[in-house]
Amino acid sequence: RGTKQDLVRFVKRNGKAVQNWHDCRVLIIDEVSMMSADLFNKLDYVAKEIRSERTKPFGGIQLVLVGDFYQLPPVFKNRQSDANLDQGLKCYESPEWERAIEINVRLTQVYRTKDKALKDMLDEIRDNNLSQRSMNLLKRLQREITTPSGVRPTILYPTNEQVDRKNAEEMGRLSGESETYEAEDSGHPDDLQYMDRYTLFPRKLTLKIGAQVMLLKNQSGDLGTRLVNGSQGKVVGFVSASGGLSPGPE
Repeated sequence: RGTKQDLVRFVKRNGKAVQNWHDCRVLIIDEVSMMSADLFNKLDYVAKEIRSERTKPFGGIQLVLVGDFYQLPPVFKNRQSDANLDQGLKCYESPEWERAIEINVRLTQVYRTKDKALKDMLDEIRDNNLSQRSMNLLKRLQREITTPSGVRPTILYPTNEQVDRKNAEEMGRLSGESETYEAEDSGHPDDLQYMDRYTLFPRKLTLKIGAQVMLLKNQSGDLGTRLVNGSQGKVVGFVSASGGLSPGPE
């Protein structure tokens, strides 16, 4: 959020970020379909200003953009009230796109599956032209799912508001006392405000025994174990952390 000038000021407060922009030779962006023209323009401006190279796209950084524009659209908030209409446009609609992108490569080989029926179905979905045969096949998959671990499958919702409502509903069904933990962060006030506003991590976390949880970041554990973003589990108890800190979930 904010103007492109705001972003430049934000970057300049972080010496490491400034150095990264100067050191960068190739910038690779995956899922580029989610990038709006507004964000594309801002990144181009930031790169030019930080690198003091205003005549070249992205300050002379080579771009490698990967994505499928048939998939996820740009992410933006409240397009109607935003004065910058570029925010609702796809990145290739930016005037900077033509100046920055010289070569387009179409990838046609599917590596994730050898199943022709699945590939054909995905192509139909991608083209918004699902056949009756594919629809019948998908309907056969609508069934109750049982898991031996007792962790129920995750339910997907289109908005965070719906997710919060469902989580609160499930928490309310659990008996027992709740434990609430509040994050303690340090840093520049603007950085903290940005983190609170644009990350998925809640400042307050309320749990009960039996609550299902999902990890939101990769994390290394004891004895070389590694947990990955999306790992699921269930709260089985609360233990005291070392150093006399407040009790934490187990």
